[in-house]
Amino acid sequence: MSRAWFVVAVCVAGGCGDDNKGAADAAQPDVPAMCPAQQPPYAMGVHTYYLNFEGQALMPGDDNSLANTTPLIPNPVTVPRFYDNIIGDRTASIAAIVGVVERALAPYSINVVTTRPPNSDYWMTVLGGTSQNVIGTPDVGSVAPGRCMNDDPNSVSLVFDLGAMGPDTYAYFILSDFGALLGMAVTTDPGDCMCRANGCPAMGPAQVCSFGTAATVDPMSPCGITHQNEQRYLATELGCR
Repeated sequence: MSRAWFVVAVCVAGGCGDDNKGAADAAQPDVPAMCPAQQPPYAMGVHTYYLNFEGQALMPGDDNSLANTTPLIPNPVTVPRFYDNIIGDRTASIAAIVGVVERALAPYSINVVTTRPPNSDYWMTVLGGTSQNVIGTPDVGSVAPGRCMNDDPNSVSLVFDLGAMGPDTYAYFILSDFGALLGMAVTTDPGDCMCRANGCPAMGPAQVCSFGTAATVDPMSPCGITHQNEQRYLATELGCR
């Protein structure tokens, strides 16, 4: 089934060309404001977020993680595995990135996995390749479909290989994409995970982005909201762990 969608891209080093604003709807006011913090080992969650680091053939088409199709690419492409050319311990570097993402999402009922789930629904981010080779646009850190609601449990995003960047930088791309997959709006607050417009720091000092409680929504968002409680949104859409 086709769905309306917008492309939301995180640009790097002032590149990308245009902003490609995305959108999301506000969470309902009668849900918990936030989920409690969690410490490892984390209990199993209800939902699944698949981080695909090992290379993936993708086809243009409907947004479907199970079928490896996405409207984000203009042509069929095989995304090479992430950190394919890195010198050193690739496994440890990937584990560090995954650890940052897991800690950020620990309060919510979602499992972050690096092996494709055998069935059921899961969001997927494919990591690897350059944005020039994969989507035909240079200087992009990540790209995801944006929407005004959480209406696709099998959505796909792309995070590109920028070389030996710190795990917090890649975690920013991944967490920002996940928010877009889930239906959050693009924001303009530096340090917020949903800050994706030009001027948002994509490659700044080592610092984990955060999901805010009153983030300022980009005025170009088509969803008609001015602020967004992202912690409440995550609690609404995912539940607490």
